Amino acid sequence: TYQLSAGSVVHSDRGGQYIGKAFRQTLADHRFRQSMTGPPERSP
Repeated sequence: TYQLSAGSVVHSDRGGQYIGKAFRQTLADHRFRQSMTGPPERSP
């Protein structure tokens, strides 16, 4: 079992499950930070 502290950084890829509002809100509720910011870049 892991014991994470407020301010812990969650590293993830840019998959849809990680950029969704519900996931980001859960992180915020527990005062975690996400390593990636924003949605993925689109290729031209």
